[in-house]
Amino acid sequence: AAAAALRAADCSAIVALSEDHTLLQALTLGIIEQAPVVTSPSVDRFIDQLMANRAEVALIDAASAPAPLEQFISALRQQFPRLLLVLAGSAQLQTSLSAQISDGTIFRFAHKPASAQRLKLFISAALQSVALRSRRAAARAQGPAGPADAADEHGTTGALARINPARSQRRWLCPLVLATA
Repeated sequence: AAAAALRAADCSAIVALSEDHTLLQALTLGIIEQAPVVTSPSVDRFIDQLMANRAEVALIDAASAPAPLEQFISALRQQFPRLLLVLAGSAQLQTSLSAQISDGTIFRFAHKPASAQRLKLFISAALQSVALRSRRAAARAQGPAGPADAADEHGTTGALARINPARSQRRWLCPLVLATA
């Protein structure tokens, strides 16, 4: 399913910025069937690989990223606004980046040492998000009605996918009764 998501998103590779061989091995073992992985030991090569591969998913090892990390991530997001970042680092780093994780600037955060299974789950979620974004863009390009088999973010197709849930829900007021004794 994730391989199909990758093809649907036309994302040719996942680009990783890391010099940590254990992390890179876990990444390649976890997602070898999902997508090719391009590794970059330096920031300059990482940026070049992002552009060359039109990557929309990247793994960044915090130890390999330049300091200050927050500014590097913000600059990446400005240059590549569609890029989904999976960051690997310590629990202390996760705490310091909690605002960027909460607002979606960082898609997922993996504690090091990260297991192949955890990286596979995080990359799969990122690829599914990219595929969803592509489906939405294709549906917008086809007009407001969209094709009869267009799927929304929940996989609903046909006429149900075109219902605006915000308009169809009625909000009922429930009176609050306070009992005084």
